[in-house]
Amino acid sequence: MVMLLLNLAIIPDEVCKKIDFSPGWSERFKNLMKEYREKWDMEVDMSQEDYEKAPEYNLRRPKKTLKWDFQNNELEEKYQKFVIAQYETDLKLHADTIEF
Repeated sequence: MVMLLLNLAIIPDEVCKKIDFSPGWSERFKNLMKEYREKWDMEVDMSQEDYEKAPEYNLRRPKKTLKWDFQNNELEEKYQKFVIAQYETDLKLHADTIEF
């Protein structure tokens, strides 16, 4: 349970809201994450037109375009490129990092 709490920031909100720490919580948590991953991949496979008809579209968030994957070297490289691009375009972030 300690590891779960340490990683709470990266657990999807819809999963966090359903976590119940009574006995057997780890199995229920595993199933919640499995359901979340299945929904994620289903959205990736969905056409943009079908996505716009889905109830989740009302949240006005962009459609997921990448298949769910665990952390790996390719993901790390993409993240590093993203951070560099953000740093170059986000003046507030740039100012904050210079301060330290």
